[in-house]
Parts: sequence; structure tokens; C-alpha cells
Amino acid sequence: MPAPPGSPDPYDAPMFPVRTVVLGAFVPSLVFEIGVGAMLPIIAPTAVGLGASLAVAAVVAAMLPIGQIIADLPAGALAAKVGDRRAMVLAGLVAVLAFLGAALAPGLVTLSVAVLATGAASAVFNLARHSYLTEITPPLRRARVLSTLAGVHRIGQFLGPFVGALVIHGGDVRNAYLLGVATAAAATLTVLLVRETAPAERVPAGSLRARAAA
Repeated sequence: MPAPPGSPDPYDAPMFPVRTVVLGAFVPSLVFEIGVGAMLPIIAPTAVGLGASLAVAAVVAAMLPIGQIIADLPAGALAAKVGDRRAMVLAGLVAVLAFLGAALAPGLVTLSVAVLATGAASAVFNLARHSYLTEITPPLRRARVLSTLAGVHRIGQFLGPFVGALVIHGGDVRNAYLLGVATAAAATLTVLLVRETAPAERVPAGSLRARAAA
């Protein structure tokens, strides 16, 4: 079923609009995950440097996925209460503090809390950006947009260790945490600078089937 005369057709827009999708979700996701990826390989060495045994260092490293698991359900409630973009901004700010706390951690307890908070912030950021894209993307394009987002997420985590190695080379291993501070701040700033977009209009089921067959 064609769109009503005079009304914009959401399917005539580019697949990945620069402002709403690329700058609003893809770029923040890539930058944020570079920081997380840079952090992953150095958590255990940092814990060992603070006096932990290998077993304890492994537990400290496990705080990252534990934080993600713990925050998954509250993340949905937070995004529903304050909005997706605000949830992303709040998660980015928490991530900045968490990365900074890991960089300056004087002991294992502080490091563990910082890693746990990073995992929780990552969970909120990830859920909010998925919800954001789901709302602003027309139904027939959501699969492509979300699958591309997943690829951007993995590219960021792939690049993270390499970028982290560059900032660590010839310096302190904690420089990788400072990289995380910079990437989390950059991702948050990008979300703030991109104007909010109205949710995609719902299209009748008959129209969806007709477009899918075309």
C-alpha cells in the first residue's frame, strides 16, 4: 500500500542516514568498543601488578562480563524511564569514570569495582543503542541496520587491543585505560551532538508484505 499523498515515505530514505544511524549509533558504538577492547587484555596484568595471584586476577577480569550480566535488566528499565539517548549518555559518563578509576586504582578492590562498572555501563550503552535504532528505523530495514551495528561492535572490539598496544608501547600499561576514558568521552559527546530523531512511523502489515514481495 503506497504512502498517503504528501507524506514522506520512510523507505525512500538512505539505508544508513548519516545523522541518525551512522553518527547516532554506528560511530559511538565503534569508538566505545575500541576502549573496551583495549581494556580487555590488560585487566589481568594490572591485577597481578597490584599483587593478585593468577587466580584472583582471573576473577578481577571476570568482573567485566559479570557487570554486563548484572546490568542487563536494569538497563532496560533505565532506557524506558529516561529515554534511549539519555541512557547512552549516562552510560558513557559512567564508563569515563570507570576507565579513569581503573587507570588510577591503588588496589584490587578499586580495580574490581571499576571493571564491574565498565561492564555495567557497556550493557546499558549496548541496550540503549539497539533500542534507539529499533525506534528510528523503518521495520523492513531493522534487520540490516541491527546486523550492521553488530558488525561495527565486533570491529571496535577487534581494533581495541591493537590501538591499546600502540598507546602502551614505550609507556605504562595503564595508558590503555586512559584510552578508554577518551573513547567513552568521544562516544558520549557524539551522542550529545546528534539531534534526536522521531521514531519511525509504523507501516500497516499489508504494506509491509507488499514491499517485502517487491
